[in-house]
Amino acid sequence: MRTLILLLALSLPALAADDSLLWVHAGVAVQIGGNFADIATSWQQPEATRWLATNGRFERNGVTAKLGLSAGIALASYAIAWKWPKTRKWVGLLNMVEGGTWGAVAASNYIRNPYFR
Repeated sequence: MRTLILLLALSLPALAADDSLLWVHAGVAVQIGGNFADIATSWQQPEATRWLATNGRFERNGVTAKLGLSAGIALASYAIAWKWPKTRKWVGLLNMVEGGTWGAVAASNYIRNPYFR
């Protein structure tokens, strides 16, 4: 995931102007990808966050909540980028940082979880 973020961060300045929607598209793609990676590595594992847990495990309710959160952030990103075009680069970069964070959480889940060994 870090490689993808680095590749996007290095290639976007050459490909897109600061007010291009390509920043937002790439940021949302990385954000959704990182979130899905976290969902995939958390499925049916112990979950401490009460609003994500069902009987102490990450299951359907948690997936629904995380997908709703991810979709809401994507919609808000596009709304901000549409309303204020000069913020598109920063909105995209913030989404990439968020996607990288979720990717790091997924990597941590993968490393710490005996199910994946």
